[in-house]
Formats: sequence, C-alpha cells, structure tokens
Amino acid sequence: MLPAEAMGYNNVKPEVYVNFAKTHSICMSIIVALLTIAHGHAGQIQDAIDAAEPGDVVLIDAGTYYESIVLKEGITLLGDGADNTVIDGAGSDVVVSGAKNAMIVGFTIQNGQVGVHTKIHATHIFECHIRQTEKYAIQFNGGFGVIGNNLVQGGGMGFGIHAENANPYVFNNVIAGYSTGFLTRGPHQPTSVQNVYAGNKSAGILVSPNAAMDIQDSGFFANRLNILGHDLGESDTVLTQAPSISMPDSDTTIEEYRDQIAAIMGNVFSEYPVVVYTLGDITGDFGMAALHARATFRVKASAPDTEIVNYDAFDLVTQDELNSEYLMADQHPAISVSNPEVTENECDRYALDTLFRHSPSYYFTEEGFLVFNRMTSYTRIEVVVPQGFIPVSSDHETIYEWQDDQVVAKITDIGETTINLVMAPMPETSIE
Repeated sequence: MLPAEAMGYNNVKPEVYVNFAKTHSICMSIIVALLTIAHGHAGQIQDAIDAAEPGDVVLIDAGTYYESIVLKEGITLLGDGADNTVIDGAGSDVVVSGAKNAMIVGFTIQNGQVGVHTKIHATHIFECHIRQTEKYAIQFNGGFGVIGNNLVQGGGMGFGIHAENANPYVFNNVIAGYSTGFLTRGPHQPTSVQNVYAGNKSAGILVSPNAAMDIQDSGFFANRLNILGHDLGESDTVLTQAPSISMPDSDTTIEEYRDQIAAIMGNVFSEYPVVVYTLGDITGDFGMAALHARATFRVKASAPDTEIVNYDAFDLVTQDELNSEYLMADQHPAISVSNPEVTENECDRYALDTLFRHSPSYYFTEEGFLVFNRMTSYTRIEVVVPQGFIPVSSDHETIYEWQDDQVVAKITDIGETTINLVMAPMPETSIE
C-alpha cells in the first residue's frame, strides 16, 4: 500500500497509484501504432518514432529505408523480420541511436560507421542482422542493454560489440568476421551467454586491463585468439566444426522479451552503485550519500549552482577514511574519491557522504507540499522522506518502505533520471 493511501490522501495526485502498481517501465501496457510505409523513402521510420509515446509498439512494414534513426524513450520498434526490413544508413556515422528503455526487433541494420549506438541508457536489440559497419556493429558508451538472437556480421575490420564502462547482457548471438568480436573496457562487467564467436581476425573476445567479463556457454571457432585478457570458462567450447553464420532461430514474443529484460535488469542492477538522498527540516539542504563497490569514483553535482557544504569518504567495512578532494568538472562542483591502492571490491562498501545546498532542488510549494526535484545518473536511487511527511506523487515507478518512523522512496532507473517526489504533511502535522 502506498503510504499516502494509508494516511488518507486518497484524492491527492492519483497518478501515483498507477506508478506504484508498475514494477518497471518496460512492463507498461502496449499501445500499437500500426504504420504502413512506401518502400525506400527516407525519413519515414523516424516520423513514426516521433509520433509514438512511451509504451507504444511501432510496426514497420517490409522494405528498405534509407535513413538514420533515433529511438525514443520506452518505445519498441518492430520490423517485419531482418530478411524483409532494412534500415540503410547510407554511410552515416550512426544508423540507429538508442534511447532509454527502448527496444528494436526484426531489422537488418547496415551501412554506417556504427550500427547501433547507445550512451548511458538501456537499449535492447533482438533478432537483428547488423552488418556493413566500419567501426562498431553495436557500441555502448556507458549504460546497459539486453542483446539477444542477433547476427552480428563483419567484413574483417572493426568490432562487433564494444562496451565502454557498460555491462550489456549478450545472449545467443552469432558474432563473426570482425577484427575483434567483443571488446570491453572499464569497471563494469558485461555478460556473454551462449554466443558464438567465429572468424574474428584478432580475437573473439578482448577484455582490456582492469576490465572484467562474465562468459558462459559460449562457442569459439577460427578466431586468431579466442579470448585475450580472460580465460575460457568451464562451460565454454572451442568448436571443431564451422558454425552456421546465420540468424539464430527464435519464436520469442515481445511480451516474453519484456519479461526477460525485467528479470535480467533486476539481477544486474542490484550490483550498481546507489545514491541515497536524505531530506531534513531545512529546505534547500539535503544529504547525498553515494555507495560504490570500488574505492575510486567521482560524483558530480547535476546542477552547476549546487554548493557542496561538506563531504567525507570512508570504507564502511573498516571505517577507514578514504582520500577525496573537491574539484570542478565541466563547470559543475564534484568530489573525486581516488584510492587505487584499495583493491577489495564489494557492493555498496565505499561511501561518499556529502551535504548539498540547492534551493531549487528541495522546496515548499505555495499549496504547502514539499518537493524534491533532482537529476541523477545513478541507477539505484533512494530518497529518505523527512519525518512528519508522506509521499503523494512520484514521476517514476517507486517502491515505498517504512524505516522506523520515516518513509524511504526507492527508484530503479537507468540513464539520466529526474526525480520529482512530492510530499505532504501527515495528518495532524503542521508546517512551520
């Protein structure tokens, strides 16, 4: 039960009850936008995307479309199968640009420097044939995605999948014919399950120094090196016969893909860093605690006019103080926590505790509601509501928990997230 409902706020901002009932934005009901398109005309897929709303499935008729497209938050772009529906970038830098919680299914994506590019957000790719890319078939610059049942086919150069500070979950794909099939860099750990890496001239998988990767049940054939920077797992296989370089078979429905994504995201995001905002009695001031698995990280204030009143970094296990310093990053105040000598990694172990001051982020409305409005790039978000107040509205799917005599609002959301949490005084509690 939503805390506001328990306290008698049944008529205040009722949309919050819809949000609370959802477990994740990818589980929203589907509104199908059916589009019939004349074959070969530029710009028409993008027009359909622009007209869609989060939760819509945009159906694209068979044909070849000469355009570069930008997906939209929360939509599913569904083609008439990779053999029938082609997005040709005509030599563009990026053929398909990802978006937050967007999905693309059933296309051939070709003829660009990069086939699919996503930055920070979660973009999911299924049953696509990605080919004729100069640099990367799929490129992650931060963020996450579930990549399944695709044929990722190169012409001897470039990379099949490149994960930079990202941890996509990649399963049941054929990744063949590149310089390197899968390259990962940075602290996040991608997952490769039941993929085939074949005919890659340098390596099937390259795990860069200081990076990590979870590799399971994958097959390797005729790569110069099967894996560089990592060992073959017990469940991995060096194939003795050439595999089929073709689209993996799949009869998975959109709803089944959504269920898979929800399950995978639940497991993966539990390992992400967490930010905890603690709201107190003085509006404008709020605590911001960041918890990380590594002792080296940086936190940058989302609003450039934020004042960092004080800060402290420490190891929650040993209680040892960590090295930290104030700096400016892209004209935003920031704290750098740098302890490369600390090598133990453990989820939520290393903490940066700060006090922020920013009046537009935490304030009273004229109607007497208390509002917390803040942007963050953390995926796991918690907001500790001040004593005597109860949440009545949130812009995101939110779980509410009582901790002692306070409510904690918990949000899980990939990419840049703007929190907009509205709170009201509990009955018989006055506002001073």
